[in-house]
Amino acid sequence: MVETCCVPLCHQRGYRDENGKKVTYHKFPAIKKVLNSWIIAIKRDPGTYFSIERTTKVCSRHFTENDFVPNVASGRRYLRENAVPSIFPFLKKVVHRPPPKRQPLQTLHMPQDSTDVACSDSMLPDQDRLELSGTAAESSVVPASTDDSQARSCCACRTAVTKLKQELAEKNLQLAELHNQVGVLRNASDTLRKANEDLQQVFNQRNESVRKAERDLERSKEQVVCLLRRKPRVHKCACCFNQGAGEQVVGG
Repeated sequence: MVETCCVPLCHQRGYRDENGKKVTYHKFPAIKKVLNSWIIAIKRDPGTYFSIERTTKVCSRHFTENDFVPNVASGRRYLRENAVPSIFPFLKKVVHRPPPKRQPLQTLHMPQDSTDVACSDSMLPDQDRLELSGTAAESSVVPASTDDSQARSCCACRTAVTKLKQELAEKNLQLAELHNQVGVLRNASDTLRKANEDLQQVFNQRNESVRKAERDLERSKEQVVCLLRRKPRVHKCACCFNQGAGEQVVGG
């Protein structure tokens, strides 16, 4: 059976990775505290669809070199007692772009022509001067409002992208969980099929033994019947023999 890793989103199968590097598989530790640390690290709680069995293992790609015992004479790789898996595909950090720098507010200067010079603010009525000053103030604020709107729009886009990436990671975890569940169910189905085949073989053997016993019983019955049929003839022959012997004694 090909070894597989139980970590979500890990597709490692067999004892070599895609680069040909050797991969080892390690059982869950017996120490309760370290076992709980493993369960928390791989983000898989034991339950209906996941259980820690003798064949449930984590591959060496999720451990650092410091997690292994160095300089083992046999060349095998052994984990330290307190080693906990820490390298996972679902822990990739999302790089956030820094917010754009806000430009300082700028005041718009309206060009003046000869007509403007000839007609100064002092020559306009009070109401016209108020409207003109209000228009100039609004014009000076327009660039700042545009920058704020763009900054808010960029922030909203980054937030939406981050949220979508998080949702995608969660969906990938759910998909990996479903794949693992399918593997567990497939293994259970194979086990049940093998058990059914073994039971069928035992049943066939027992059935053949019963048929053989029945045949032997029939032969035994036939032999008994034959013996019973031959018994009167044997008895008659014995009587004749005894009578002949008596006549010979008398004649002599």
